[in-house]
Amino acid sequence: MSISPITSTTVRCRYLVLAGLLIAALATADASAAPATSATCTGLMTVSLSPGFTPAAGVGTATSGGQTGEMLCLGTLDGHQITGTGTFGVKEKYTSGAACLTDTSKGQVFATFPTTGGPISITGTLQARRVGLVESIGIQFPGSQFTGVAIDVPTEGNCLTDPLTRVLVSVTGTLAA
Repeated sequence: MSISPITSTTVRCRYLVLAGLLIAALATADASAAPATSATCTGLMTVSLSPGFTPAAGVGTATSGGQTGEMLCLGTLDGHQITGTGTFGVKEKYTSGAACLTDTSKGQVFATFPTTGGPISITGTLQARRVGLVESIGIQFPGSQFTGVAIDVPTEGNCLTDPLTRVLVSVTGTLAA
């Protein structure tokens, strides 16, 4: 028995439609399985400290003066591809033991990133711990968290003979849902 050309074409079309639906379902499953936020980031900003770090223990504030830093992230934010360099800034309070050697800080981080869905601005709660010139950073954003490290390079003061009042901060980390 032979298959008629019409039946053969109909069967092929059905297989093609089923294959297309299966591919679409797999693509949708992969897209929904991927986290809405997943990025690797690196940034640079200047932070002013007041009254500044000295050899004595103390408390103070640190600020970048707005979103004056630049951060490049590769990945996604809220389900949108990040398309370029964003801006970020910090406002925090620090407490210190031996101020030149260590401190802890809490505050807020503000950031805006260009994405395929338009600019996205996020604000998060910062917790940081510095030992020497290296900081361990955690920032809780709505729906995601940034974890990373920062290197603080003194630009005004030296902490020993003059209060350290300004640092250039180089940040590297991951942003994930």
